[in-house]
Amino acid sequence: MEILGPILDVVRNAALFLIIITVLVAVHELGHYLFARWCGMHVDAFAVMMGGVRRTDLTPHLKSPLKPAWMPWAAGIASVVAFALGSVLALPWVAWVGLAVFAMVVPTWVASRLEKLYHLNQAKGPIYVAAGWLAGLVVLFLGTRFQNVSPEMVFGTMAAGGWTGMLIVYYWPVIVRGEEGVMGRGSILTPPDEQERADHAEAMARAGLAGHGDAEPQQIPVRFRPLWHWTNKEGTEFSVLALPLGGFAAIRGMHPKEDGSETKIEGGFFSRPAWQRWLVLFAGPLFSVLFGIMVLTASISIFGVEEPDGRAAVGGLGAGMPAEQAGLKTGDLIIAINGEPVEEFSDLVDKVSGRITQQGDEFVSEPLQVTFERNGDTQTVEVTPQVSDGPQPVLNPDGSPTGEMKRRAILGISPATQVVQKPPVEALQLAAMQPVRLAMALASVAAQPSEAKNVVGGPVSMASGVAQAADGGVRTVLEMAGLLSISLGVLNLLPIPPLDGGQMVIAFAELLRGGRRLSMKVQQSVATVGFFLIVLLMVGASAVDLGRQTEQPAAPVTAPEKP
Repeated sequence: MEILGPILDVVRNAALFLIIITVLVAVHELGHYLFARWCGMHVDAFAVMMGGVRRTDLTPHLKSPLKPAWMPWAAGIASVVAFALGSVLALPWVAWVGLAVFAMVVPTWVASRLEKLYHLNQAKGPIYVAAGWLAGLVVLFLGTRFQNVSPEMVFGTMAAGGWTGMLIVYYWPVIVRGEEGVMGRGSILTPPDEQERADHAEAMARAGLAGHGDAEPQQIPVRFRPLWHWTNKEGTEFSVLALPLGGFAAIRGMHPKEDGSETKIEGGFFSRPAWQRWLVLFAGPLFSVLFGIMVLTASISIFGVEEPDGRAAVGGLGAGMPAEQAGLKTGDLIIAINGEPVEEFSDLVDKVSGRITQQGDEFVSEPLQVTFERNGDTQTVEVTPQVSDGPQPVLNPDGSPTGEMKRRAILGISPATQVVQKPPVEALQLAAMQPVRLAMALASVAAQPSEAKNVVGGPVSMASGVAQAADGGVRTVLEMAGLLSISLGVLNLLPIPPLDGGQMVIAFAELLRGGRRLSMKVQQSVATVGFFLIVLLMVGASAVDLGRQTEQPAAPVTAPEKP
């Protein structure tokens, strides 16, 4: 049963992560839905998660039957089991083989099946999987320069890229030949068989056009449907889709057209005034931020919030950082630096962070004599702090930023904390500060891009945070959910299409133009630039995530920035 413990922990953390993300996205899209209805727009679909399941049987159109579908499924399950057992039993080669099969064999096999099923050009399916591997390796290189990279990280990154490529092939019918404005409907082209070719040649001969081309491919409709769906009396389909990623509220007539006819669609998005469109777009981030504040307020008032306990006690140590290397341990109470008394953690910050000097182009820190109490005994050790890579925000004792940026000496200690329950009004004030903190952190990244590695996080960071929160109980799970919801809202306000903020900028520009639409050329240019910026942000966040996995985590000497 000891083997099952770690496996069940992974399953628990994955399920919790997916539930939290699904709920937060649903709340975000609920804002768009309710405001769209209030503004007189028709919402065709409200969905949580993405991507339906193909319901069209295409096997009758195959030239030769495929191997049974259970075979790749069995290979995928076996690879996951091998990876889990290899990890738990400390058999790295078993884990590596399982992960390699999951990353390379299974997606290639499935993509090859889909290639035949959809009658794609030869090797197109595996080519997209290979492109996913390459993209994953590029992101891994950007984040780590291939330094301190484990086989698990390599295969894991390739698995993410390979399965993404496989999903692109799976949804090929709707990506390439989807019906505009209709969810989940597309088609494939099947080449003519021998009988169709013969019939076509005979028809051409009768018309005196023998040799004038072959029979045209036949277009076969393909439909993808949700796992569950229900349609209300207004005609909105509420559904749960297949992939635990995102969600959407599909408002009628949101696709711009060359002739501008989208403005004449009854109940359409662009049929309403620009200020209403702006409001509908703003509603999603607004709901995310308000929901996050509500969750944090409830959590802080019911379960409490972590705060420094007022002493210069060691609450945590950064692995490989100077304090740990010098022999300090969690629970030690620091009472002096170089003989100068230390009473609070903020005193420790003040006495350590400025102990650096510049020698030419380099910054160096001076050794410090750190005196501490452990189990009633007083000890002194020499610690040479680490200099921060670049300028960092200088914080006030309460954790709020001063606006000043400078290099700092770092021991790698986080303060000891205690959980303090707050009255509802104070809890609301603390929760309401989180969007402001996040906005200021993003502003600091814009001003100092090197700070991104300390602020930005991607899927790996979110999953890791949820796993840590799960170990901390209900309070930490609620805190994580609230912070993620606020992050979802604030990040969606970035002025980059297709994010809500980017579309809000367009709506505002049209409002200034008296409601006149921007030209199709301008809209396409903005959409193209936005697409590349989003890809760049995703690649950057993923690279930072992977880079963190290969670095020793640094715990800066600073007051915590929790609510």
